[in-house]
Amino acid sequence: MVERLIPGVPGLQPERTALSWGRTATSALVNGGLLLLRHHLAGPSRLQLTGGCLALLLAFFTFGVSHYRRRALVSRPLPVPVAAPVPILLLAGGIVALGVVTFALILAI
Repeated sequence: MVERLIPGVPGLQPERTALSWGRTATSALVNGGLLLLRHHLAGPSRLQLTGGCLALLLAFFTFGVSHYRRRALVSRPLPVPVAAPVPILLLAGGIVALGVVTFALILAI
């Protein structure tokens, strides 16, 4: 059965969307925390600190986008572009950058 977002009828789609944004922000925080925990006795390297700061910024940005999208899904009528393309592209680029930093650290250690 296909679930649809019908105005005035509560459904699970907005709740699932909010949960997925929360999982994305949490995964960015966990990734950054693991990057910062994996260091030698000399302390974290600059690349680890960069990855941790990037993860923290991504988490805050994801929470902001999540809040904006949750408000957009509640408003009626729905805005024509429900998904604003610029924040989504920025978030995707940040996640790719965090992945590259994480991969570089895995290869370096």
